[in-house]
Amino acid sequence: MKKNNMKKAMLFALGFIMLVSGMNSLFAQDEKFEGTAEMTLKGKKSDNDVKYYAKNNMARVEMGENAGKETNMPLQGTIIFKNDEMFILMPSRKTYVEKPLNITNKLNELSRREDLESKISRTGQQKDILGHKTDQWIMKTNSGEIELWNTHDLGNILFFQNTGAGSYPKWFQELTAGGFFPLLVIQRDLNGNEVNRLEVKNVKKETVDNKYFEIPSDYKRTEGRQRTGGTKK
Repeated sequence: MKKNNMKKAMLFALGFIMLVSGMNSLFAQDEKFEGTAEMTLKGKKSDNDVKYYAKNNMARVEMGENAGKETNMPLQGTIIFKNDEMFILMPSRKTYVEKPLNITNKLNELSRREDLESKISRTGQQKDILGHKTDQWIMKTNSGEIELWNTHDLGNILFFQNTGAGSYPKWFQELTAGGFFPLLVIQRDLNGNEVNRLEVKNVKKETVDNKYFEIPSDYKRTEGRQRTGGTKK
């Protein structure tokens, strides 16, 4: 995987977990989601199918050709999350990259940079999506806004453990309290134009086999700095 594609993979993964993950360990009364979800990620230039698996403190995200659809997006393949670690699988090389998420630090950094404590709110608007009642949240950012429709019906869609109760931003605790499962997320620029849309098309509570969260035994760990035509030893 080229260096710029690795950076895009990291940015996508971080954005994904911030949009579709909750803090079960902070809200112990909330049910933890176990099951699968099928989603579409639509951007200005291309679309991408996404298959999501969740169990305990683990998740698996399959994108692009692994989700059964060709795409022009630079990121295709599988990302596995376990607690506060991320594993990016590269099937063509039978290698994987392991990266720490450091989710607490990244959330607080994002909050300070965007001043989110004063820019995120629940509007009071509700609508039915896939048979679930959802609440609308609006997050203002320096580059536009994010519109998020969250349901409490499915529990928390999460995959990482608590890394320090009380250390998360207040807005994030409020957003995820009582169960957090966004069924629709829309990102717009400063002119109100849609940039990205993440939409859940199907969601099912079911038992998920642990095999989906395992690194294949024939994969080797790499730092992800290979250049075309060669592989770092």
